[in-house]
Parts: sequence; structure tokens; C-alpha cells
Amino acid sequence: MKLKAKVLIWCQIVPDKKGSFEDYLCYMVRYSQLYDIEIIIISIPPMNNAIKEIAVECNATLIELKKEEMLNPITLAKQLRLLKPDIIHTHFTGPYDWNLLYSKMLWNGKLIVTDHSSGNYLTSNKILEKIKKLKRSFVSRYIDLYLPVSGFVFQRLKSNLYSIKRKSMLLYNGVDTKRFKPYGLELKRKLKSDILGDNNKKVIVYAGQLSDEKGFPVAIEAMKNILTKNDDCIFLLVGDGVYTNKLEKLIKEKPFIGRAYYLGVVSDMEVILNISNILIVPSQWQEAFGYIIAEAGACGLPVVASDIGGIPEIIINNETGLLVKPGCVLDLEIAINELLKNPDKHAKMSTNSRNHIIKSFTLEEMIKETYTIYSRIIKNDCP
Repeated sequence: MKLKAKVLIWCQIVPDKKGSFEDYLCYMVRYSQLYDIEIIIISIPPMNNAIKEIAVECNATLIELKKEEMLNPITLAKQLRLLKPDIIHTHFTGPYDWNLLYSKMLWNGKLIVTDHSSGNYLTSNKILEKIKKLKRSFVSRYIDLYLPVSGFVFQRLKSNLYSIKRKSMLLYNGVDTKRFKPYGLELKRKLKSDILGDNNKKVIVYAGQLSDEKGFPVAIEAMKNILTKNDDCIFLLVGDGVYTNKLEKLIKEKPFIGRAYYLGVVSDMEVILNISNILIVPSQWQEAFGYIIAEAGACGLPVVASDIGGIPEIIINNETGLLVKPGCVLDLEIAINELLKNPDKHAKMSTNSRNHIIKSFTLEEMIKETYTIYSRIIKNDCP
């Protein structure tokens, strides 16, 4: 299927890690040649080297703009005049951002918005909410297609915009199951020994922003109890955020000292997931999706996560992981202990997790579907 079109992927994010979104950009560039699509990626610097390398190989264009430039409609106007894309596909731009409206005023191509937004649109101020709703309704008229990343986001769009169903398509995020995969037992033991100095301990990992929204304080309280009652456990923490300084002090205190390790931001998350036994995701806000949960599942790692937002769409409760009440330390602790004390259940969930991700959340299928959508929208046949 040859399209011969120019697509501008507008990413209001810093793609500097080697995470699943960076994998997505690499795959989009790689697959572009199969569909005869010219890909242009605009994002906030610095951009990951893997993206730069594949862009050179496949003749894609990369443009780095400062955050304030990406928020400036004048910058957008200049880029549209210069690049003349057939499609703009935005990521991490608010689904009702004024820049989306400006782009349609300046240019007559197709505008696709992937909605990754977590949290809740609603506010307790009724007047402010009415103004926001008018804005959402007005801006949305100029969007050709919304691509919510989960059923949760899709339903939220529909509840805020009654006409949205006719120009929305659910397109789940995908992960690279060739990168995120279970390692062999011997390799796992070696990596665990190299990284932690001990390959016999059970490893529980928290990976995400160190923030209230992500449930970091809940994770700390639950793990304080877990480490106190279980001598054979180690706690790994990955990410950064407002609690970074506090965490660096906390891991020097009992029961964390010598048993909790803060790794900061990492790019080899597939390795960390493979040396771990359980991932915990105690989010307290409405996650749009949860890349880390899909990555863990692809590695065959059971997840204990909050039953909130789009998370229950990735985890099948009691089959691929365990869902717990958001903000409840006791629920989180009980679920972790359930997997620690039941190796047969853990093993079964591990197998189920991998199979579930391969069936429903692969990056390769997501990319193919994206190019199918491009084909349809160019022909005015979408959704």
C-alpha cells in the first residue's frame, strides 16, 4: 500500500530516553519506507540517538524546538509554511490545545490527535468548567481524528464531547515485544548478581515519577512493611520527581538501608524488569494507559497496580496481575505478599502476562494500524 504523503509527527515531549514512546518513533520512521511516507518529527531536545540514527538511515527529517517555541503559534505557522505536510499527527499536545485550531486556520491538511492525557478534565469550579467545555467543543470541530490510547480515554472524550464518536478511533499504545521479552533463567541470575550483588533475593520494583499522583508515598509505606516482614526481598526504585531528595535520604534508614536501591532514570528498563519479580504501580490518578505495565507484561513480570483509569485494560485481574484500591497501603501490601508467597500463581501470571501483551498490545501492530489510518484519512474514509 503506497501512499506518497508527508506526515509531520508533532511531539510536545523530550524523547531523550529509550522508552516505548521512543521505540514508537523509531518504528514509525522504519515503516515509513514500506508505505512511501515522508516522516518529519518535531520534538523538544535532546532527542534520543537511536531516533537520529534510524532517521539518517531512512531519510526522515528531525527538527528540535525549544518548549517555548513549540507552544508558540508563530513557530507552528513557520513550520507549516516550510514543510507543507499532508497530515499533522500530534502527541502529548492537549486534545483541545489552541495550537490545534491555529494549525487548521493556516493549513488545509488532515489533523490527527493522539490523546495520551491522564487525570481528569473536570474542575469543581462550575463557571470555569463551562468555559472549558465550550473551548473543547469549539477546538474539536477542527480535529479530523482523535486516537485515544485506551478505552478509558475514549469514554472520557465521548462524555465531554457528544459528537466525538464519529471522528474517534481507539488505538492502544504498543510495546516492542522483541525488546521487552523474558530472559533465560541463567541470564537473569547473572544480571541480578551483577547489578545487585545477590541473585537469590526477590526483587520488587517501582518505576515511574516519584510523585503523589503516581502513588509514590503509598509504595514507600507498603514496602516499609514488606521489607520489615520479609528478609528475602529487595526494593528497586526507578524514575525521578519531587520526592527524589527525600528518597535519597530514606534509603539510608531502616528498613530500606542495604535493601532499597535508587537507580534514577534508566534506558535499559527491559533489564530491570527481567531481574525483578513484581512491578508495583500504585497510581492515584487516572492513567491514560501505563506503558510500564505493558512493558512488564511483555517481559513476563506480574504487576500489582491500582484499579484506576486505563490500567484495568492492560491487566486482567488475577490472571496477568492484581488490581488494588488506589491509595490503599494495606491492599497493596496484601497483593504483593500474595505473589511472594504463591510461586505457582506467580509463574502462571508470568506466562499469561506475556501472552496477553502479544495478543493485544504489540508495537508492530500499532504501527501498521497507524499507517492504515493515514491511508484512510487521506482518502477521506476515516473513521
